[in-house]
Amino acid sequence: MLENYKIDVDFEVYKELFSRRKGEAVSFNDVIRELLGFSVNEKKQSAHIDASGKSWVRDGVELPHGTELRRTYKKTDYYAVIENGAISFMGKLHDSPSGAAMEVTEGPVNGWLFWDCKFPGKVEWINLDKLRREKKGD
Repeated sequence: MLENYKIDVDFEVYKELFSRRKGEAVSFNDVIRELLGFSVNEKKQSAHIDASGKSWVRDGVELPHGTELRRTYKKTDYYAVIENGAISFMGKLHDSPSGAAMEVTEGPVNGWLFWDCKFPGKVEWINLDKLRREKKGD
């Protein structure tokens, strides 16, 4: 698996990269690879919408394989994805949202409050803690 790196771009560049995405399954990395003339890994793109893998289940919350997680932290956007029952972030697999969130903050953080999620095929994002409270009936 390739290691991921973060880069800072200004808002104008971000908007342009966003506008060049041809759909939800196309990542910013895919857009940049295409602009640079590199091949875009078709298999990787389809992994984001492939629901055939194992779901991640905790505390009454089930996130299907391919569910995306995101958070803007200190003006940088971070994304993770559910892959075969784990949270995949920056080349590492995590059992908990807090484990993935601590990779970002480099300190203790409640991952349920930190991450928003988007289910495969959906457009709306929802906070993990809100989703968990809804499942518990709070």
